[in-house]
Amino acid sequence: MAFIDALTITAANKVTPDATQSFTLTVTVAPAITSATTASFAEGAAGTFTVTTTGSPSPAITGTGDALPTGVTFTDNKDGTATLAGTPAAGTAKSYAITIKADNGVGTAATQSFTLTVAAAPSESTTIPPTTTPTTTPVAPTTTATTSATAAAKTSLPFTGGDPKRMVIGGLIFLDLGYLALSATWSRRRRRT
Repeated sequence: MAFIDALTITAANKVTPDATQSFTLTVTVAPAITSATTASFAEGAAGTFTVTTTGSPSPAITGTGDALPTGVTFTDNKDGTATLAGTPAAGTAKSYAITIKADNGVGTAATQSFTLTVAAAPSESTTIPPTTTPTTTPVAPTTTATTSATAAAKTSLPFTGGDPKRMVIGGLIFLDLGYLALSATWSRRRRRT
């Protein structure tokens, strides 16, 4: 938009009436681009970037250079701004070199080297559940009670005198050698008829 001042000019020489004139002063300013030189979009995700400029009158804005990725457009808003917006299609990931130009007919048009970078869509990942280590309940060792005939045989018998002594209990013969270390033998007497 131009800077405009409305003035009224009056000429007087003491002879009436005074002469007056409405006067308009328009001040023009050469264009300049004031927005950033880069923007980043991603495949499959909506993105937007606004190009801003100064100048009077408001400059027209255009973009030339690499063809924009499918799904993205460049629009002059007719108010000194432009919008780069859209959703980049799959397979369009790369950097795009664009030359932005702002021109309002005053002085030299402004240009800017601009880079639009489109990132690849994130790949789908499969979540693997953590490995579960089976737990085991310790099993107490089984103790089998055993009877030691030898240990039982080592129990001292109440023998007295002589070496060795012989003792018969219920048909079993025991020898006293200080302690009973020999197993008993079975003795059976046959009855005479």
